[in-house]
Amino acid sequence: MKTVNMFRVLLLWAMAATTLPAQLPTTLPTATTSIDYYNDGYTGTIPTEFGLLTDVTSLLLSLNALTGHIPSELGLMVKMTTNFMLNSNPFTSSIPTQLGQLSEMSSYFYLYLNSISSSLPTQLGQMSKISRNFALYSTKISSSIPTQLGQMSKLTSIFELQTNKISSSIPTQLGQMSDMMYNFDLGSNSISSTIPTQLGQMVKMSTYFGLSSNKLCDDVPTEVQALSSGVTSRWYVTTGNSRIGTECPADPTPVPTLVPTTPGPTTSQMPTPVPTPVPTIPQPTQLPTPVPSPVPTTTPVPTTPVPSTDHYFTGQKEHASMLRKAKHDAAVRKTKQQKWAKRAKDRLKIG
Repeated sequence: MKTVNMFRVLLLWAMAATTLPAQLPTTLPTATTSIDYYNDGYTGTIPTEFGLLTDVTSLLLSLNALTGHIPSELGLMVKMTTNFMLNSNPFTSSIPTQLGQLSEMSSYFYLYLNSISSSLPTQLGQMSKISRNFALYSTKISSSIPTQLGQMSKLTSIFELQTNKISSSIPTQLGQMSDMMYNFDLGSNSISSTIPTQLGQMVKMSTYFGLSSNKLCDDVPTEVQALSSGVTSRWYVTTGNSRIGTECPADPTPVPTLVPTTPGPTTSQMPTPVPTPVPTIPQPTQLPTPVPSPVPTTTPVPTTPVPSTDHYFTGQKEHASMLRKAKHDAAVRKTKQQKWAKRAKDRLKIG
């Protein structure tokens, strides 16, 4: 059935490439509550303006030839409750994390049959009210299954992630989907782990329990094997899992990453270490005893004020005596000058 659907999708894309392109409208009434362009041959991209229509509760764009990226603005449609269906379009972008804001979703979240090549956003786990039909199969989704998807504990039908590039392990949290009745499918991926015993809590399963074509290992838990008695058709657990029944390989011990360093000299090239000398306490420098400059006996007495004796070495008696004499001579000379000045002044008065 899904092979026929895929053929139909490819045919529609081919037809769209040979006909006149029809673009989705960028303007719609702000009171719009439902957008339905299902299988109408539209090409181009999804207008970001759709995110402004915050009253929309249903968005059907399946089976067209829409390309480009899924606008993150679609996460603003927080009143969305059902039929978020973008499947069967050749999108090549990632899944916007903002789609996790569609927390009122109750059914039909479809992003299957496209070329989306990102990992599954953990934010999708916020759709905890969804009870039917969560499908993202046949894309290029890689990485691991987020543990947060276990919060979709109200799901009763269709949890499909098959035919992707999912690796790592099956989260034990998926066992919280204990109301699941049919179409739980993780087949055709690269999951390499044991089967969690918690999946045995899906005791209401009746049709299509699929874990086939992975790299599962170890024995099937008794709790999971017990479900097979209630699943009347399409029990795919060991199919395509050649490692079932063999012990899972141990996780390789991580090898520390070596930081490259500049090669140093070998032991034979290493110089002999020289001990660092212990610094000694410096001793005070012995100042030399100043020797006074000889003063000539015929040195004339300066006419300018004599500098303070603080600038001379007072330790020498001869030098001090000369200074005293110079002071005395200067004082005598000053007294004589004052007398001469007084006499000259008196003469001027008499004249």
